[in-house]
Formats: sequence, structure tokens, C-alpha cells
Amino acid sequence: MNRVRFMDTDVYLDELAQGATAKSKRGEQLSFEELIAPRQNSSQENVRPLPVEELPRPPAPVTGRHQDLRLYLTVLLKTFVETRDAGLVRESPYRVVPQGGQPIEPDIVFIAHSHFDRVHDTYMEGPPDIVVEVTSPESTAFDRGEKFVLYESLGVREYWLIDPQRELVNFYHLGPDGLYGEFRTDMAGRYNSRVLKGFTLEVDRLWKRVLPSTIEIVDLVHNMVSTR
Repeated sequence: MNRVRFMDTDVYLDELAQGATAKSKRGEQLSFEELIAPRQNSSQENVRPLPVEELPRPPAPVTGRHQDLRLYLTVLLKTFVETRDAGLVRESPYRVVPQGGQPIEPDIVFIAHSHFDRVHDTYMEGPPDIVVEVTSPESTAFDRGEKFVLYESLGVREYWLIDPQRELVNFYHLGPDGLYGEFRTDMAGRYNSRVLKGFTLEVDRLWKRVLPSTIEIVDLVHNMVSTR
């Protein structure tokens, strides 16, 4: 019985190209059946594509509410940061690469001017100053567990955890002991960032069915800046 093996995709495409080139030289056209037919290697071993269960799986889809919240927070932070010339804001799939660790993709990161030496085109080496994660049902345990420990050990100065499903937020600030302490909102339900001075997040606004428009965000930022 012939051994069945999986064929590398690049090799398979290369062989298709070679076959098409050979036919082209003879003035023949490759038929659709020949294009999709399984090919055999020189030892006549049967070759078949990777089974469905072994193909790379796309990330789980997120809800529209998750996307709206992330976009709102990105625009709000970016507008404030640019107004104050405080640094830069990046969003997923921009990567954070820990030293000696696996790359991760936080939803949103803020990097202060003093840490621009960590910034590259598609990733940054070392910790951002602020990380924001908007959780989904599939990511909640990871965001509250492994990522919490990872961001703390990396030295991310602030970690915002936004849970739209439970309408719950947690704000963590890195203490002198290198551990996260949780900070609450004020009596008016606002969180005042300790890293991004002057930035205020009104938590109740996050749970509204319709989030502020871009023009409204500009007004919010103007109010933040003018009251300082």
C-alpha cells in the first residue's frame, strides 16, 4: 500500500506552476480538472491536501458592540493624545513583543514620547504605558488571568479591562512594588488616568446603545483639556 502524506502548500503550488509552464511551452492550456486534480511526487506516493481540522483557524468573531467600544476608545484616546502631544496610540493587530516571549496583540496601546525607542512599524519591543483590552466571551478568562499577569510582569503602567457583556470596568495601576493595584472611579463615575495626565473616562457612557460620534469626541477632549 502506498504511504499517504500531506504535501507542503508551497511545493504543491510550485508543481502546479511547473505543469502550467510545460503546457504553455507546448501551446496547450491547463484544464480546470487538471488544475484541481491531486498531483503525485516522483515516487508515485499519493498526496492529498491538509484535512479541514488541521487548517489554521481564524480568530473568533467579535460582536458589533465590541467593535464599537474599541473604536470609540481608540478615537477618544488618539484625539486626546494628539491634542496634548503626549505620545501615540496603536490598536490591534499592532503587536507587543516581550523580551524572550511570544508576541501579543492588545486591543489598544498608548506609548509615551519617552518610550518611542521601543516603537517599530508593526510592533513594539517592551511594555506600552497603557494597555486597553475590551473583553469578549471567549477572551474574558485570558484577559483577566494570563494577560493580567503578563502585563504586570512586563511593567505596563496602566491596564484597563473593559467588559461590555457585564458592563464592568477594572483599572489597574502598577505600584512601586511592581504589582497592580485597582483604582476606582470617582463619585461621578469618572476614571482619571494616572499615566495620561488630564485624561478622564466617563464609564457610564460606555454602556450607552449609541456611543459618541467623532465630533462629540472632539468636544469631550476639548472639555478635558480646557478644565486643566
